[in-house]
Amino acid sequence: MSPCCWPCRRPPTRSPTAGDWQGEGRIIREDGASARLRCRLSGTTPDSQSWHAEITCASVEGRFDGTWALRQTGARVSGTGHLRSDTPEDFTITGRVTPDYTVFDVGDRVRVQVNIAPDGFEMRFAEIGAASNAPGGGIVRFSR
Repeated sequence: MSPCCWPCRRPPTRSPTAGDWQGEGRIIREDGASARLRCRLSGTTPDSQSWHAEITCASVEGRFDGTWALRQTGARVSGTGHLRSDTPEDFTITGRVTPDYTVFDVGDRVRVQVNIAPDGFEMRFAEIGAASNAPGGGIVRFSR
């Protein structure tokens, strides 16, 4: 089976993002400077249409932890999540799957795009309507 973005249109028996991952990247601070961001992600696939994950990230800006549970129905992705930080928050997740990537909106503020690569995956995030190199945006590349 060829690698594809999680979740796939043809559900895999195991998600390419299942398991334990470490990531490094950059986050763009409000003043426009970039800061190093380090993350750990642990993903599970309870069934071929679902993905649950826990993530912990830290930078000079602070630390946050989150969890989410996603479910794919056709080309649509939906679910819920919880962010633990200075301002804890519950949120809904909606998105879509394409053959090349998965993109989803976290609440009404943040858009995340997940791209699968042969040696891992990357997550790009930004305020909805902004580029990942705008303040509050960033990118993290995950590998084992």
